[in-house]
Amino acid sequence: MTIAPDRLAAAFPSAETSVSADGIRVLLLAPRELPDAIRRLRMRLDMSASST
Repeated sequence: MTIAPDRLAAAFPSAETSVSADGIRVLLLAPRELPDAIRRLRMRLDMSASST
């Protein structure tokens, strides 16, 4: 799954973004933000799985 950078920034406004050496965009989240990020991703994956 790929997400446009602007959608990624909107979904995680407090996260820093970076690009790894192999060109993969990554998010840098504070540890306290991980539970919320996991919930968001699970909801998104559940919704996309049910729409197929």
